[in-house]
Amino acid sequence: DYPLLEKLFKANPDKNFVFVGPYHEESIPDWWYQTSNVHLIGRLPFEDLPSVLKGFDVAIIPFKKDEVSNTIFPLKLFEYLGSGKPVVISNFNKDLKEFTHDTVPFCIDAEDFTLNITEALNHDNEDKVKARIAVAEENTWERRMKEFSNLLSEYLNKKKSSL
Repeated sequence: DYPLLEKLFKANPDKNFVFVGPYHEESIPDWWYQTSNVHLIGRLPFEDLPSVLKGFDVAIIPFKKDEVSNTIFPLKLFEYLGSGKPVVISNFNKDLKEFTHDTVPFCIDAEDFTLNITEALNHDNEDKVKARIAVAEENTWERRMKEFSNLLSEYLNKKKSSL
């Protein structure tokens, strides 16, 4: 959400915003390159990401809310939570609240983002870190496959008993 990010960068000149991952230069607004608190790292090997994330104070997911993002279930959300880092995201998918158990603030605008980033920086603690890690552990591929397997077994058992 470029308009949101522009407001966020300007409202927080004392904070650095680091973006890791592939991007197309033509899709990045020109003013990003002149903004001293915006850093585009680009693609990194997957195995380097945990050490990069360790350097973050807060992870953000500032997706624009639209018909497409309303269906996105970003795996990076749970990777961030698994690191124990605070995560602040835009309110692009209301269904994500069901999976995050109040560990993640869902922001409606840049002001809300700024407040929640500041809150995360100033009031993080070990209990919050543990809660975020627990949410991530509830949302692993192994956990999902086990749930799916259990549902499938229940269905097949019901089907079998009705024959």
